Amino acid sequence: MVISITPGSRDSFNDLSKLKIYHKKGIISTPNRTVMKYDINAKNRLGADIPLTRSSKCFTLQEIIDAKKLKRILTENGYMSEVLSSVRSSLNRIGTPESLVFFYPSLTNDALSDLLKYKKQNEYTNFFCDISNFLGLESIMLPTFNDPVKTVNIVKKKNLQWIPVMNLNEKNMDVFTSQFNDCISIGEQDVPILSFKFVQYPSANKAYDLIMDNFDNMHEKGIASMIVDAPRMLYYPNSLDVSTSHYGSFLTADLISEKYTGGGGSSKKTPRLFCRNDLVTSQIDLSEDKFDLDKEIQVFDGDSKLQDLLRNIADDALTKKDWKEGRPKYLSRVHENVQTRTEFKDLQKNIDSNSAKDYLEDKTDMNTVVSSHLQKRLE
Repeated sequence: MVISITPGSRDSFNDLSKLKIYHKKGIISTPNRTVMKYDINAKNRLGADIPLTRSSKCFTLQEIIDAKKLKRILTENGYMSEVLSSVRSSLNRIGTPESLVFFYPSLTNDALSDLLKYKKQNEYTNFFCDISNFLGLESIMLPTFNDPVKTVNIVKKKNLQWIPVMNLNEKNMDVFTSQFNDCISIGEQDVPILSFKFVQYPSANKAYDLIMDNFDNMHEKGIASMIVDAPRMLYYPNSLDVSTSHYGSFLTADLISEKYTGGGGSSKKTPRLFCRNDLVTSQIDLSEDKFDLDKEIQVFDGDSKLQDLLRNIADDALTKKDWKEGRPKYLSRVHENVQTRTEFKDLQKNIDSNSAKDYLEDKTDMNTVVSSHLQKRLE
């Protein structure tokens, strides 16, 4: 069975859709956030029994491909076995066999530049299609390489679906628009999801606007939108930055896949905790009355040690041992992961009941950004 997508409930507010994504192991609903191996690592380091993939039911298997790895992929006989062993190890740790897995070999900028210089895009595409087939996956995430039709033809021959990873930072909008339209024209049978590598809205305003203009049209064609490499923290007061993960769910993205930056606290040891009022991961400030410790502590109901750790973070009472073991940053990541998913589930319920605008209005900061941007676009 291939990945197929159908619009489910629809909210009158901005024609917002709750999509059903069908795959060979089950069904997931959007908007949603995928789990990463770094989330699993954080949960395991805390010793926490918290459902991550059991809740999300989707997982991004990201493998960073730098220039050194790329050279081995292109020149070394048998290197495929090493790559396969690495990604299979990550895959085996998901713990939820019915999860939809997005395999994302992510090229660094240097590696992408080398690949284009060597003109080995076809060889690279074939290599990771073979890896996907060995893993028993339905799809593969790969760049467009400036020729979507050529790329999809290679992927189709491998009996896979292609999830293009488009560059929002493309300066030439004629190029971006052409590739965007080509990917949609290929059709949902071969391209069920379009993914976009994150940049902030001001750095890709026209590309974001194009996605927004076609968001509903993509849904009607059975194509979902996904943002990859999204940062944990992105928030600028009084901005129109709809690229912020939760904010973008109203306008640009059905699925969010996060970028790992080793975050969770700055060099000054100031922990970050996800705040459900403004939906960003920021340094906590209990004086603002945004972070409700009594409610947030219920995330770890049944685990007194994690509850105590959360209290100590809020009270600025962490020990040197806590910092040495990295527990604040691990708890920060797991707490955000759980609460992020809770928010997406709440938004799904609001779409079901045609009350997404009510959900938005309860989130003052997000409402300001999203409503202002919608107004701006309608002017």
